[in-house]
Amino acid sequence: RLGYFEYEPLNNKIFHSPEARSISDLGDNDDIADLGKSFHHILPEDYEILIKNINDPNQQRINCVVRVLSPLSQLKVLQLVIDKAFDGKLLISVKGTIQDITERVKAQEAIKESEIRFRSIFEGSPVGIVIFDSEGKFVQCNNAFNCMINIYDTNSLAEYNLFDDKNITSQYKEQIRQLKPVAFDSLANY
Repeated sequence: RLGYFEYEPLNNKIFHSPEARSISDLGDNDDIADLGKSFHHILPEDYEILIKNINDPNQQRINCVVRVLSPLSQLKVLQLVIDKAFDGKLLISVKGTIQDITERVKAQEAIKESEIRFRSIFEGSPVGIVIFDSEGKFVQCNNAFNCMINIYDTNSLAEYNLFDDKNITSQYKEQIRQLKPVAFDSLANY
């Protein structure tokens, strides 16, 4: 959902589209004539930066992310894209879009946390783990795998291709291609 707003500082008039009102948690009957009051839910540190950027005549377009505390005390993350017009150094027009990106930010944070957990398990595992790409090419391995095969320079594995290995049956290779779990023992000579 994308909302739109306009502000004319000289007339002190502000317009919010219904979507912008909803995203900003402004009620239909809220008569907000002051730009600062329309952004009153923005966290103070984000608000200061936003207003500084709005008043900067050297920036014609602002693309920023602000955190907002809704009336229900829920933290929302909003992306604002603002175009400004100046007459000399006098701000005469502010027009912009507003979008709630809270769920996207939460998803990005969850991915980061998941990557950190994976990296911790991968690097700390006493079990040898090796990762290949979908073409069977070596990507990376953990220290336990290095110890298992007694190779500490993974550059020597760069030429190895899982699907060219004669020790792996064609049945296993097909299961691997289909991303099915495969478990087998193999003697390796690297």
